[in-house]
Amino acid sequence: MEPKYSALEIANYFLLRAEKEDQELLSNLKLQKLVYYAQGIHLAMHGEPLFGDQIEAWIMAPLFRTCIISTRSMELVEFLPIPTLSLPR
Repeated sequence: MEPKYSALEIANYFLLRAEKEDQELLSNLKLQKLVYYAQGIHLAMHGEPLFGDQIEAWIMAPLFRTCIISTRSMELVEFLPIPTLSLPR
């Protein structure tokens, strides 16, 4: 089955959630880790990937190039609503 989302859409979900809850801004490092954990949790719970983007192993954290390139400007990129995505708190 083809993944429903891209890593960038999941990153946007976390950025919007943090903004909505008036939390501190997410650093790129924290954002990369959250996207990585979302992939792992989804794989464990559903047996299939949440997105198909390539994960790179870097020293500080896993990295998704699609997310780091888009978040460099510190602006949200085009967001597609993800109403069915539910992550544990």
